[in-house]
Parts: sequence; structure tokens; C-alpha cells
Amino acid sequence: MEKGMYTKMAYERLRQGDDLFSHAVVVIPVKTHGRSYGSVSREAVSQGWEVPSFERVTNSELRRMGGRTAVFVALWDDVMEYSDALIARCVMSCINTAALSGCAILAFPLFGGKDKVQYIAAMEKGVEQAEEQLDAVGLLGPKVLFVTNGTLA
Repeated sequence: MEKGMYTKMAYERLRQGDDLFSHAVVVIPVKTHGRSYGSVSREAVSQGWEVPSFERVTNSELRRMGGRTAVFVALWDDVMEYSDALIARCVMSCINTAALSGCAILAFPLFGGKDKVQYIAAMEKGVEQAEEQLDAVGLLGPKVLFVTNGTLA
């Protein structure tokens, strides 16, 4: 599928002007070695979440706290450059982790810092790849939402 189709599909699942933390299961991008990364992980830490320590980028882990659920994913390690492939692998990792835990809905912030929309097609490609992997083993993945607290022009 071409990038334009992935972008179109991603915008169909995008919720603009929404609060990520209002969703039951959220994705929280972090750095490797237990470090916060960006406004979403800083907000999670302020809410009492502890950042897990990952050795490798793309690793993810589901955690529960006070009736809430988060999937943490190591999105950056201070060295790797963002790429479409990296973003897609991180999305796949989160979806697979959520599916194995029986999550029905998974809300992602837009990955990529200030360049959020630059990677929206890669995020959608990660959704498609995760769905294919899960389908191959007979598992149903969560409904995936992309969430931004602002609006995109």
C-alpha cells in the first residue's frame, strides 16, 4: 500500500482535541533505560506511573495502576534516528502487547515529537502489520485510536 493510503487511513482513526489520558488503555512512549521522553511520559510520571527500563528500542510492556492501564514503549535511545520502519515497529510492539493482555481499545499519542504528522502513515502501517501478525495466530487486536490534544492543520 502506498504512503498516501496509510495517511488517509490514519486520519480516519485520529481523534483531535482529545485527552489521551481519558482513555482506558494508553500508549506512553519513553526512552531506553527508564527515562521519560516528551510531554506524554512527563504527564504519566506526574500521575504516578513509573517508567520501565528497556534495553532496546521497540520493547514494550503493559502496566496497570489504580484501575488504569498503559503500554509503555521504548521509542528512542538517544542515538537512533526516527524512521518510518522504527515507528511502525514500535506501534506493532504496543498492539501485540495489548492484544496478549486482552485490551479492547488502545489509544496512541502521535509519535514523532514536533514532527507528529510526518510519521502518521508509518503508525498506520504498524497497525496493519500488527493486525496481520495477530490474524496469523488467530488473535484479535485492540481497536486502535490515534489521539492528539491539539488540532492538526
